[in-house]
Amino acid sequence: MAEIDEVFEILGFGRMQKTIFVGCLLLQTWFTTEQLGLGIVMVAGACDLNMNDYKLAWVTALTFAVQIGAFVFWGILVDSMGRRKIIIFTGVTSNACSILSAGMPEFLSFSALRIICSAFIAAPVIAMMTYMGEFTKQSLRARVLNYLSYGLGISFILVPGTAYFILPLKIPNVQNWRILLLLNQIPGILGLAIISCMPESPKFYLSRHRQEDAMDVMERCCRMNKGKDTDLQSLGVQEITQPRLRALSTRKASAQFCHIVFRMFKEHTRILVISMLCTSVMGGIGFGLQVWMVRIRFSMKTDNFNNQTVCVHAAESMHADKQQCQLDRNHLEDPLIHGFLILGIFILTTFLLLCMGRRLIMLTYLAFSMLCNFSLNFLKEDLVIMFALFLMVDPHLGSMRLLQSLVIDIIPTHYRGKSAAMGQVGGRLGILFSSLFMGYTLTWNCYVAFNTFLVISLVAAILVSLLPSESKVKEMMR
Repeated sequence: MAEIDEVFEILGFGRMQKTIFVGCLLLQTWFTTEQLGLGIVMVAGACDLNMNDYKLAWVTALTFAVQIGAFVFWGILVDSMGRRKIIIFTGVTSNACSILSAGMPEFLSFSALRIICSAFIAAPVIAMMTYMGEFTKQSLRARVLNYLSYGLGISFILVPGTAYFILPLKIPNVQNWRILLLLNQIPGILGLAIISCMPESPKFYLSRHRQEDAMDVMERCCRMNKGKDTDLQSLGVQEITQPRLRALSTRKASAQFCHIVFRMFKEHTRILVISMLCTSVMGGIGFGLQVWMVRIRFSMKTDNFNNQTVCVHAAESMHADKQQCQLDRNHLEDPLIHGFLILGIFILTTFLLLCMGRRLIMLTYLAFSMLCNFSLNFLKEDLVIMFALFLMVDPHLGSMRLLQSLVIDIIPTHYRGKSAAMGQVGGRLGILFSSLFMGYTLTWNCYVAFNTFLVISLVAAILVSLLPSESKVKEMMR
């Protein structure tokens, strides 16, 4: 009886994995345009929706806050019903809600649909990484999951790039930001179509003791990767299994969930606590501050920024109750540069993984982020400030993906959906805090805002240093 990871080593990263990768990359691009690229949409539609900074802070915070409970709920279903099934059901629902939100005439109805959309998109966010990881051989997993992160950079280029052409157009009786929101759904539709043609994870089937279903998937993978005339038996594989399988429980659903979560934290306390705390910091800064970095840059371009620090500008020119919605192509140049910076960080990560461990890369990224964060206290040159703002937040995105791949390697299959959910809960709590904190402190005392995140980043770096090394991770997987 062969272990499934050994079989994946034989089958390699072939046509099935490449097809799944394309589908997941499109979904990753869609997730980001939906949750973070939405910042440009909301700034562009601020006047139409009567939305000031306070409303922007609350709608951003609530769309992520609702995911805290949603992640736990979907984490249970991902491990009990399957990764692919949940991705398709919740993805289609979220896509439909987002399309409907593009037609809402006022702030409350728009916000309500965005919150519902956010609750459903939480499921594919946690299931997609697990789904791709479970089809990838262990030696390539960290790099492949990092390649998926290219979708973040692509989306940050795609949204402002599309906006660059769409928003300045003069179309009678049409608000252009609504067209932009509809165009953002295209990657999701394409990604869901591809995933719907692919099978369920064989590791999920094994975790549910569905041996025949797992073998059927592996046979299909074998034919797609090695040719129609090749089967597992010809490769010397009769049956497959995987280490750390659990027995199926006879407990009631609620009792079973509590028991599983308790056991998961008991068996993997250190990695789960560290990952949740680190994800809260990385998510809070890397995702929660994205809208505010764009908001600051828009203000600097609109309000005649002249040789002053960000905090002096915020105190003199930015007002929380001010609506800013007239975006021209000049405003969209910075988000485009930002997108290329994000993509560049993930490309850099690909090369760093060839010679460095994930823990060391994360520490390097966090140190660079803290340097940029600290420099905002005294920088006055417009172009330098732009790079410092973006490079304060973007290294956290690269670090968070490396952390997620580390957790996927360590945590057994039957816990992965729930462990991913717990990590995302931490990330959403961080986003909730950072969005509200920045919304209420940026114009009150900018120095407090930025230096608070500097201290928080230092705490995250200390926690990352406590993570296991690559050699230790390999020992834990046996």
